[in-house]
Amino acid sequence: MIENSQPKTQVLQPSAPPTRSISLVTRPRKILRAVMIGLTLISVYSLVTLNNANLNIIDALHSLGLNLNAMFLHPSVG
Repeated sequence: MIENSQPKTQVLQPSAPPTRSISLVTRPRKILRAVMIGLTLISVYSLVTLNNANLNIIDALHSLGLNLNAMFLHPSVG
């Protein structure tokens, strides 16, 4: 029987730095969350206190649709 005369090779595992947990609650996220909550509160307050005596919601939504169509589906420069 023929045996391998070379010594067994050892497999070296690279040593990784110790892992640390990644926090999803960081300072920029807290600031962004606070800004978004503030803008939401301002928007809700503005909508509640809006004077809508002469507002026709059907005409307003139709005009909004025409404006969005012109801006996004038929853009032109100039």
